Amino acid sequence: MLEIQQRKYDMRETFLEIIKELFEINNICESTKLEDLENWNSLNQINLMIILEEAFSIKIEVDEMQILKKNIKEIISFIDSKKCY
Repeated sequence: MLEIQQRKYDMRETFLEIIKELFEINNICESTKLEDLENWNSLNQINLMIILEEAFSIKIEVDEMQILKKNIKEIISFIDSKKCY
């Protein structure tokens, strides 16, 4: 159980680092909506999808891409639901 919690924490931290780097921001909170970020655009949405697929060994379907516009907390839950621990 502790191992799963640690993996979820690591996944969350990795995700936040990806967001900070891709969108060139220093601070972000879980209520932040990615579509509200200054650097948000359709190209970065696709880049984010590719980076997340590679970083977390998941597949994001085209019809699931809208989740990437939501807030950080929802996206983390989405990634977590795709992971096999």
